[in-house]
Amino acid sequence: MYTQGSGVPRVLSLQFPTSTAIQFSNTIQGHPDSEAKGAQSAQAANTLRKRTSTKTMKTIISKLPLTGLLSLTKAQYHALYSSSLRYDEITVGAIIFKPSTMNTHNILLLKRAAHDSAFPNMFAVPGGHVEDTDLSIFQGLKREVFEETTMLVRGIIDQIDPLAWVTESPVQGAAEASVTRLTTLQLNFVCDVEEMTFQVDPEEHSVGVWADREEVGRLDMSTGMRRVVENAFKWKEVMGEEGCEALKSRGK
Repeated sequence: MYTQGSGVPRVLSLQFPTSTAIQFSNTIQGHPDSEAKGAQSAQAANTLRKRTSTKTMKTIISKLPLTGLLSLTKAQYHALYSSSLRYDEITVGAIIFKPSTMNTHNILLLKRAAHDSAFPNMFAVPGGHVEDTDLSIFQGLKREVFEETTMLVRGIIDQIDPLAWVTESPVQGAAEASVTRLTTLQLNFVCDVEEMTFQVDPEEHSVGVWADREEVGRLDMSTGMRRVVENAFKWKEVMGEEGCEALKSRGK
């Protein structure tokens, strides 16, 4: 475990497979929920649909040990990988499981506020942007989790597949139809927290829930986030409670 001392946007999701070396070869597909919300006018919808395309990212990077990865600042990570991964922003996601002695596992999910620009009223794991002022990716993760849930992250147990999405927004006032593109990379980590109680920030989320696998299937979330959550459940099933405790005690 690692420890340390106003255009309507369109969101296109990418999913990165996990391996010892992360191989990027992914297709950008239109997000079905944002597709429906984005069609406020025929002209805007047509403009956005023109941007639907297939993009392949062929890059191989070594999977850093948790200590090396989490100790990096945003600038250091950007210097290492931004040119090869071609992303604009880096975010972090916190996978938090509620301890259980049963076979049922419960993960913490937050429902985004209705005014959220990308995924309104959709569930996701806690997390957010790593800021320039954060001393490290780990500190950025701790800050985001505390701001969104009041939970204190004690350490990081493991990594889950990263996620990326492309947001396309119409350029206001442009002579010709055009859009701006922003690629966001989300690094996901299994977190060890001090307490299981939480309180959401109503400015960012309307509610938080502990959801098991069956309940997750009934919640609204993006295709990419659903895959992240599914991968988290698979990780949990493989590791089990004893495996998680072993990783914590080993100081991975």
